[in-house]
Amino acid sequence: MRRVQLQFTDEQVQYLESRAAHSGRSIAAVVREFVEQQRGSDERGRRIDRALTAIREGDFRSGLHDVAENHDEYLVQAIEERIGRR
Repeated sequence: MRRVQLQFTDEQVQYLESRAAHSGRSIAAVVREFVEQQRGSDERGRRIDRALTAIREGDFRSGLHDVAENHDEYLVQAIEERIGRR
């Protein structure tokens, strides 16, 4: 791990000390946890943005208008094509 120097307000330090004491960990461990949570949140946000973009741009349109009624047949066709039966 790399050592970095950070500056916090008195209120932020009190909060970090409280969280650290409550969980039995160091302030550094609490800060690392917060950073990892934010990274996860950022990644989740990117995945959501990609999905919404794909939906808006129509990347999932099949061109078929009866998928809701005939989804079982389309699924069978897709599986058979994938395994080389058709």
